[in-house]
Amino acid sequence: MAYVPPDPAAAKCEDDWALCFEQATIFDFALTGDRSVSVVENGLHALGPSLEVVGDELWVATRTIAAPGLLVFSLRSTPPSRVAGPINVGLPPYAITTL
Repeated sequence: MAYVPPDPAAAKCEDDWALCFEQATIFDFALTGDRSVSVVENGLHALGPSLEVVGDELWVATRTIAAPGLLVFSLRSTPPSRVAGPINVGLPPYAITTL
């Protein structure tokens, strides 16, 4: 996941409020072959502790205002594909801890 900070010079918050918040992008990096990079999902409002690999799934907590919750991606496919979410967890999530 990569973070894209807002560009104050380019942001027009009155036109699009999302431009004024940090956003995260989930990438798939091929470690063999052509070593390609592809975007799995972008425009998420998430923080570093909001990623967790659980078995063969990637769980991502997103605070995206329009649809906060838990996103689940299958790591069995290339690139990973979203299989669930956003799953409502009550409040916009901040971090994930597996037990």
